[in-house]
Amino acid sequence: MGRRFAFFVLAALVGTVPPLIGWIVVRDRPSDVGLDPYDEGEARPSAPHGSIDLRMHDVVRDPTFWIIAAGLVCATVPCYTTNKHLLLYLHDLGLEPKAAAEVKSSFILIAGLGRLLVGIAADRFDRYRVLLVAYILGAIGFPLIFAMPARSALLLFPVVFGLAYGGVMPMMPIMVVECFGVAALGTILGWIKIAYDAAAASAPLAAAYAYDQVGNYRMVFLVNWAFAIVAVGFALALDRRRARGGAYRTPP
Repeated sequence: MGRRFAFFVLAALVGTVPPLIGWIVVRDRPSDVGLDPYDEGEARPSAPHGSIDLRMHDVVRDPTFWIIAAGLVCATVPCYTTNKHLLLYLHDLGLEPKAAAEVKSSFILIAGLGRLLVGIAADRFDRYRVLLVAYILGAIGFPLIFAMPARSALLLFPVVFGLAYGGVMPMMPIMVVECFGVAALGTILGWIKIAYDAAAASAPLAAAYAYDQVGNYRMVFLVNWAFAIVAVGFALALDRRRARGGAYRTPP
């Protein structure tokens, strides 16, 4: 039926399914789900640093903030390069469009599962270690792209790196709350999200420019792999800082 019909179907789904989910699932008031309003008659718990009035200028003076932000940026670069360039890379390798689409679809599907699994793991295990595992999956999963079009790589890459890709986004607010509490959550996330979006937008453009200059993806993917490895280093640094008592921690 052609691409036109497929895009009309996608547009219809995008225009109907999310609004329906929002209308059916989202609730505006605690009473809608049988809960009492927040902060009615009870004092709020103290923020981890001992004051509810955490200011952004205090946050940016703490190396913990920069370690979280830098690690997230490094982990983001290979994720979004893969998102935008995987189909083009597979085309260069000689895969048929249908086979390439199956690999990309599997990658996105596993990434969605990764978001759920990382969230569940963060509720049950040490969050610093969950972050480290997510970044390690990225560092060991990304180089599988060099083994394509071997069938084993086409199967393993979407699974291993897809889980890492899916885990990056949920760990951003989780680690901010873990390290700084909820006192300035919105402001901190806003600043970190600027860095995240800058990396997400610039990485595919830089990859495209490098590909045009070199004529292949090898150098592009080597640089992206390096970013994934550096992200692991930042996760280790964050964990070591916590062990030395240098990071804020939420009370048990």
